[in-house]
Amino acid sequence: MIKVLRTVVVILALSVLPNVVWAGEKSADIAKTTWRDIVSDIFGHYPLPSSTAVDTATEVTKNKSALSIPKNWEFDLDVRRYIASHNSYQYGDKDEPYTTPLSRLEFPMNTWWLDFTLRRTCPRWSIGSKLGVNISKVSDGVMKDSDWTTIDSINALAVYSEGDLRVDKGFNCRSDIDFNISDWLRLPKWLEVRPLFAFQYQRTDVTTYDGTQWEWYDLDVDGGAPSDTTSNIMYGDFIRFKQDWYIYQIGFRTVCNFPKMSKNLAIKLHTEADWGPVYGYNEDFHLQRRGNLISHIASRGNSMYFLAGADMVISDTVKLGLDVDYLWIRTTGVIRDENHPRGIDYTSKRGVYVWSDQLSVIGHASYAF
Repeated sequence: MIKVLRTVVVILALSVLPNVVWAGEKSADIAKTTWRDIVSDIFGHYPLPSSTAVDTATEVTKNKSALSIPKNWEFDLDVRRYIASHNSYQYGDKDEPYTTPLSRLEFPMNTWWLDFTLRRTCPRWSIGSKLGVNISKVSDGVMKDSDWTTIDSINALAVYSEGDLRVDKGFNCRSDIDFNISDWLRLPKWLEVRPLFAFQYQRTDVTTYDGTQWEWYDLDVDGGAPSDTTSNIMYGDFIRFKQDWYIYQIGFRTVCNFPKMSKNLAIKLHTEADWGPVYGYNEDFHLQRRGNLISHIASRGNSMYFLAGADMVISDTVKLGLDVDYLWIRTTGVIRDENHPRGIDYTSKRGVYVWSDQLSVIGHASYAF
């Protein structure tokens, strides 16, 4: 009987042992693969697989078939030209007869800028930062300053000024992080979709100089010409304006990778669309007005950003591209006017509106390493 029991125990042990060994190997395999995938998703597959590492490359391709393996870093140099772009604001009269708008100022920012971008790219995510500075001072277009008055309940333009404008200081900082979810959406390998979060800070200091001011008297609100008009030539600097924008956005970018046209030539198309809250602070200093009139505005609202472009990949490390982008900003806020020599210091929310349209064309060259 003891021999029979011993035999049964041996048979059962022999039958279970392969399963135990197989399960243990499978568990270790699964654990190893899972942790490797998590690390790869966070840090990328580095070092890059060589042509001799066939098994590793095959395994990576099998596990992450929808994600490509990019270079670690990319440095990008942009030359940007703003066209049809401006920072503007207006406000209404805080007192009767509640003229709105009471004053409007429009500052063009059509200048050349230089952008430097550094990006760390992994199959699952990328993070990058950009610094842009203006490289030309004189802006195309003229600054426009309009003032209204109310006559018989009808608003009429009373004073209008134009002047040349220079950008004394301009810089733009933007950082973003995106995540590649193409494999989760089961998209074809040539198409990438990347949700993103971005923060942007922009500062422009501008000065208006050498302008002309027109004033109208005895205004005819029925549509006829004013009976008296005077003009005044203004020499030198007469308005300094500083605008700060703090922009927080979420959105997504897409990349379309077309098949290679030759051994070292391929075309990529990319787009981006973002939205988010924006906070603005500006300061307007009228240099030639009696006293020292300074206007401060704090505002907040919404922003949208759109980009479309094409890249020509001429090697594994170099690409050239052309982009068009547009930044749309609309905010409302509070204005504080100070002119202490004349006893003026008041705050008003009425009719305060600050906005910006920034359209630019960008040529860039990138180097991946």
